[in-house]
This record gives sequence, C-alpha cells and structure tokens, in this order.
Amino acid sequence: MNIIMTRTDPIIMVDDSVADRLIAKRCYHKSTLQNPFMTFSEGTEFLTHMDSVLIHEALMPALVLLDLNMPKLDGFELLGCLR
Repeated sequence: MNIIMTRTDPIIMVDDSVADRLIAKRCYHKSTLQNPFMTFSEGTEFLTHMDSVLIHEALMPALVLLDLNMPKLDGFELLGCLR
C-alpha cells in the first residue's frame, strides 16, 4: 500500500510542554514543508481531533509527533486508544 503525503495533510505534535511545542514550531517554520502544523497540549484534545478525522471533518495527519510522558493520558495510552 502506497501512501502519498500531500501539502494539505497536517503535521501534528502532541506534547504537554509549552517549550517543546515552541521549539518544534520554530524548527517547522524554518523547514521547507508546506503542510499545516498543528499542536495539542493533551492526548484527549488529539483524540477529539481524530474523531473529526473519522467523520471526514478533518484531514488525516501525515505525521504525529507524540510525547510519551504526559500527565493525564500518556503517549502509550494514547496509542492504545487510536488502535
């Protein structure tokens, strides 16, 4: 199965650290990527977004940068929910 990433597919970062999100956003803006860059501070926010993807109200992410150490719902639990 070939998956083709388009410029409209978002790159998403899920991380509770404001500093890490800021660093990633700065690095992204210095890149040549044209995809939208979205951030979520909690796993539950990202799951809500993915519910929108399931009903075709939002685009499937091209890439998800996921923090494994988050307070409410850690990255491993979040992956389990997505499966």
